[in-house]
Amino acid sequence: MTGPTRTVLRALLLGWTGLAAAGVGGLHGPSGAAGQQVPVATATEPVRLTLDRAMDLALDGNPAYRRSLNLTDLNDPAGKAAWGSWLPELFLSASTGQNVSRRSVSEDVFGNPIDNPELLTNWTSNSSQSISVGMDLFRGRNLYGMRQARAESSGRDRGRETAWVSLFAEVERRYFDAQRLEEALELEENFLVDKERDLEVARRLYALATNSRADVLASELDLQRQERAVQEALGNYESALLSLRTVLGDTDLGEFELAKEPLDIFDPVQLDEDALVARALTSNPAILQDQAATEAGAAALSASRSDRWPTVRLSANLGGSELSADQGGLFGVFPTDQVNGSVSLSVNWPVFQRFATSYQIAQAEVSLRNSQETLRERRLEVERQVRDRIIQLESAYRTVILNRAALTLAEERLRLAREEYSLGTRSYEELQIAVAQRDTADRDLLTSQYEFVLSRINLEEALGGRLDLTPVRRDQENGRTPQAGPAGARAGGTGLS
Repeated sequence: MTGPTRTVLRALLLGWTGLAAAGVGGLHGPSGAAGQQVPVATATEPVRLTLDRAMDLALDGNPAYRRSLNLTDLNDPAGKAAWGSWLPELFLSASTGQNVSRRSVSEDVFGNPIDNPELLTNWTSNSSQSISVGMDLFRGRNLYGMRQARAESSGRDRGRETAWVSLFAEVERRYFDAQRLEEALELEENFLVDKERDLEVARRLYALATNSRADVLASELDLQRQERAVQEALGNYESALLSLRTVLGDTDLGEFELAKEPLDIFDPVQLDEDALVARALTSNPAILQDQAATEAGAAALSASRSDRWPTVRLSANLGGSELSADQGGLFGVFPTDQVNGSVSLSVNWPVFQRFATSYQIAQAEVSLRNSQETLRERRLEVERQVRDRIIQLESAYRTVILNRAALTLAEERLRLAREEYSLGTRSYEELQIAVAQRDTADRDLLTSQYEFVLSRINLEEALGGRLDLTPVRRDQENGRTPQAGPAGARAGGTGLS
């Protein structure tokens, strides 16, 4: 709700409360005080927020989704590191230094100490540079490194998709919850207008001596209660907007109002349950993420077993150095006083490593089996969720149909009750019973409609995608209106888009 709208509403509530407490005059109807101009401070035009726009903002600002997106930045470096294990390693080294020595005693050829007749200080400098190349011609772990890296990258991608599905469902829930509370606030405001009209009628009948002062006081009390209900509904709506803003993660959004999104109530009898389960088992991102984890575990097990294989490595080295008196050898470039090089081929076979390799293999086997059980558990849970949420969707739909019928009856009964009360043939208590039944039916219908939407969102979250409602809409366009009653055989081939 916008700032100006809230200001107007609070002003009206204060006005109604003051008049009712004073017990003088009558509350004006829609053409009275409610229709008068209320001074309102100028406010910035609020942003009209659609569900699609809300989702775009959440993709850019939701911290949980951003974390999953950041993890996918590891895919490219991980792939390079995997295939890079087959490339040669290259090392360059260089050093330079200054040495000083002074000896007063030395040794003769027999090892006896002799004095140096002339003490001299010797200064020398040196530089050396080398290049080394090494390459694994065969290493078992490198054979499975790329396979494991691809599986782990796929798991990160599936994790991002899982976060996207969860985020979309959460944004829809918060958005439609705020929309429900906005409509609930409008309902309570309409009920407040009805209470105002009932108070006017009660005062008119009291003036005609048709009813008692007690009826007028009861009507004023009902009006005050409804004012509190409006204030409570307003607070709930503002809290829902705050929750939606938090999910979006956009601190610069400013004030906004919701664009009314259609609820799209349809008969789920046309959903093919088995087709939806089969589709969920192949497209649910959480299942695909667990599959990637299983593939990574299989590659890790193969890599651990390959540690028992020999490693063949080719190495080459080339270096040069120089030694000069004083500082002549400092920072020498490409020294050639002494040049040496080598080429070697080595084979390393780990015969016994104190059971460390056996333990690593056992760990990898247990991890793989656990990953497989996690995948199986996920499949069972997704199938249960899809079937259970279809049941919930069907139940929610039948509740909507029944509540629509109940509201029609309650409105008709209230219309007749108001006519009889205005003629003085029905008591105020009997009128309020009809009013309460109508209000309850109206609230129940609103709640059941959004419960249906919530059930649809939960089903789509389990499926990992949106429902394809084309067959349902086609039937509605052809004039086949869904009827209340138990859902029959599920058919129609409806799946996911």
